[in-house]
Amino acid sequence: MRRCRAFGDDAVPVHLPIDWLVLNGFLKRERGEHGVGGGGREGVSSAVAGAAVADAESHLDDLTSQVAHLRRDNAHVATALSLTTQGLLAVDVENAVLRTQAAELAARLASLNDILCSHRLTAEAAMAKTNNKKKKIYLPLGAILSFPNFAN
Repeated sequence: MRRCRAFGDDAVPVHLPIDWLVLNGFLKRERGEHGVGGGGREGVSSAVAGAAVADAESHLDDLTSQVAHLRRDNAHVATALSLTTQGLLAVDVENAVLRTQAAELAARLASLNDILCSHRLTAEAAMAKTNNKKKKIYLPLGAILSFPNFAN
């Protein structure tokens, strides 16, 4: 592929219609002319003009193939972007489901904690009631000393 000599090898060629190139003096510069009515060579061989046209056509062919290559690359990038977007949407849906499940589990845990707390309070109230109605039992002194809870 031809590169622009004025800007070095890393310059990207630009597609310009041949009519524009002719009007702006590209072919005239290739032939050695200096401009419209400017004092350059008056007669130009058809070989030089034909070579300039061939160079322009070759450059146009290079640009056309580069456009086709860039379009293929663009299609590949668009496909990859589409697949990535679909994957992202699937992950977002799964995250929403997991967030809903987490909220449901948190609500169930809070409910079970309430039930457990209620049972604990009921059991403590029953124990307190039972302790208030406790009958006194008289045991020998050795038995009382062996059970420190009864000594209080």
